[in-house]
Amino acid sequence: MAKRNNSDTLSLPGTASDSSGVATSTSDNTKRFKSLQQEHEHEHERAPNNPTPAAANKAKVGAAKKNNKLNKNDQKWMDSYQHLLDYKSKHGHTYIPLNAGDFLPGPIEDEGYTRGRIYLDKKLHSLAKWCARQRQAKKSGNLRADREKLLNDIDFYFCNEDYFWDKYYDDIVEIKKEVGHVDIPSLRSQQTKENEVYGSFMAWADEQRLRYTLYQKKYKTTINERRIKKLNEIGFAWYRDEEDKARLDKKAESTNLTYIMRHFRYYEDQQKLMTAIRVARQKHEETG
Repeated sequence: MAKRNNSDTLSLPGTASDSSGVATSTSDNTKRFKSLQQEHEHEHERAPNNPTPAAANKAKVGAAKKNNKLNKNDQKWMDSYQHLLDYKSKHGHTYIPLNAGDFLPGPIEDEGYTRGRIYLDKKLHSLAKWCARQRQAKKSGNLRADREKLLNDIDFYFCNEDYFWDKYYDDIVEIKKEVGHVDIPSLRSQQTKENEVYGSFMAWADEQRLRYTLYQKKYKTTINERRIKKLNEIGFAWYRDEEDKARLDKKAESTNLTYIMRHFRYYEDQQKLMTAIRVARQKHEETG
């Protein structure tokens, strides 16, 4: 018969053995369990309840890699996305143009990433080319919905012009905080003491109003839903009164006619071109 090791302890009903072989009571184990449970609850309370989209997405990237749920192409895409997250965390934005010369003067060049129109940092240049591919995929309708959502969550610039547009927008938001309104005139005749603080934004504001009028008429324009939404959020007026609306309508018809005449070479069907010109002229005359 095998001998029992002296270090073994016989457990009796209502007791348990700890690592030293000393019998402990069930009540002791209960206290220990409650203590561990409370520690876990405290750790849960210390975790952020509402992480930022960028932080949440960064966690998703790590989790997906850990669980090996990504194929080779997705893994490569996520690596670039992670690089973009790191870039935004450091610089505060996702503007990375394909041409290094399109950067505004500032830390990117000061820190030695670029020189003139050339990228000196190979990793940043690689990221710039990746960003350009995402913009092209979006434009051609080939960007996957899940990837588009991840990029939208971190305010990715699908249109590089939006980065410069945001500079004007952010300045207007700051002025609004001081004066309490966004009554931006389009013309000198619309200026008052209350809105003179927006004097330097008149041309920019009138351009947004014109582009929005073109958008409403379904004409070619550079304004997009993102910009419209942001301006609506701060209470931007698309026209000041009916007279101003009529002025913008007339200007929009004239702008559309000019656009068609300048781009006639892109029309393969000459009959459609002549019809488009005739309709545009008619609308322009009606608003005149």
